[in-house]
Amino acid sequence: MSRYRGFERFLIGSQWVEPSGTDVHVVVSPGSGQEIGTVRLAGQTDIDKAVDAAYRAHESRIWVDLPIEQKAEKIRAARAYCEGQIDRLVELSANELGMPVRQSRGRHQAALTFFDQAIEHARAFAQPELRLDPLTQRSGLISREPVGVVAAITPFNGPFSMGINKAANALMAGCPVILKPSPEGALHTEVLAEAFAAADFPAGVISVLPGGRDAGSRLVAHPHVGMVTFTGSTVGGRAIAKSCAENFTRSSLELGGKSAAIICADADLDTVMTYLPIGSFGNAGQVCVTLSRIYVHRSLFDTLVERLRLAVEQLVAGDPADQDTTHGPIISRSQLDRINGMVQAAIKDGAKVVTGGSILDRPGFYFAPTILTNVTNSMPIVQEEVFGPVAVMLPFDDDDEAVRLANDSHFGLHGAIFTRDIERGIDLAKRVKTGTLALNGYGMTSNGPFGGTKWSGWGREFGPEGMDDFFELKNTSLDAAAAAWWESRRSVTAA
Repeated sequence: MSRYRGFERFLIGSQWVEPSGTDVHVVVSPGSGQEIGTVRLAGQTDIDKAVDAAYRAHESRIWVDLPIEQKAEKIRAARAYCEGQIDRLVELSANELGMPVRQSRGRHQAALTFFDQAIEHARAFAQPELRLDPLTQRSGLISREPVGVVAAITPFNGPFSMGINKAANALMAGCPVILKPSPEGALHTEVLAEAFAAADFPAGVISVLPGGRDAGSRLVAHPHVGMVTFTGSTVGGRAIAKSCAENFTRSSLELGGKSAAIICADADLDTVMTYLPIGSFGNAGQVCVTLSRIYVHRSLFDTLVERLRLAVEQLVAGDPADQDTTHGPIISRSQLDRINGMVQAAIKDGAKVVTGGSILDRPGFYFAPTILTNVTNSMPIVQEEVFGPVAVMLPFDDDDEAVRLANDSHFGLHGAIFTRDIERGIDLAKRVKTGTLALNGYGMTSNGPFGGTKWSGWGREFGPEGMDDFFELKNTSLDAAAAAWWESRRSVTAA
């Protein structure tokens, strides 16, 4: 296995810079439990340098005033570099994150489309709108201005894709960006740092540097940061929201989930079984939209429990680098122990183990894919995000009860409804309090808004709505002469 030395230099203000300190994160492979390298970590001095460089770039308008097609050229250059690194990223996903190679390649290739979408969305927002006010006979020129320096903070379970989405959208909106990945996953983000360096962005516009909580706190609290976009835990998001409030810094927070699947009495069980195993156990449950609560109509309950058990027991736990592996490890020993503690507490409280329920006896940090029944909706295993391969199954008797159980949660990120009756499914979707939902499926469309309600955060990623968060709206009042001049200028530009 490779021995990694990550971020020997940081990308600060679009230039490679030596780290100011000596702190490192030791990279431990989840699949083996062995140390496989180190990553240099940013300190407060590095964070301050990045923010200062970004703020100077913002104030000089060196990036925001660059024509949109010239911005797009830089984004395409970064994309081209990343496209040439897919094999390296697949290896990193297996070694650094424990993601099976048969799952990771497609994800990395799909993530490249976020570069393309950012360019497309920026074009849609580029043209200001002129609105005539019938009361004053003046016209309002409604334009979008970049919000300022953007701090983009990504978690371990999607450092490449989330890094692209956050950075590319903010950059195409005209904002300088400081991308700070979690130490776990930083080797993936180093690929993005190399890509942005190769694209030769103007001075100050892009920084990429990994860091822990102290570095993140320094970045979020900095008065020159105009917006924070964060994907991570609800605990982390709550701390960021409090810090941002001090400076009235805008924030977009994509946080935890405890997503519910509702299986109606008329559901096609073959369709359910197409999506439920991956929806509940993909990436060993380390996905924010994991369907970890499964509510099944009582008439189908026993049948579906058995079918899901059979499917789950076919998952192959093994080396993430092995093409035959379909169930990978947990990211760390501490998270593995947390999952085990939650499951054992549920069993003590009366939960029945249908399958799994324990740590696997093998090298690395593996937890058996677990299905629990005989639980109540108030139990911690049902209410709290596990972030592991653990699904709870509960019966319901009618639609109203299913909606009540699904909504009885602090979270509201994702969900799924399975029914042959489309009208019924759409009606149920309206009643479930969540930011995204799939009808007879799992996951969301990447060109539409993604985000949550309640403890799952606020703001949106993806789609034009995801870019809109990086703008401030400005209304400039024009008299008739100025409005006519603007219209004539727009006509010339369009021609």
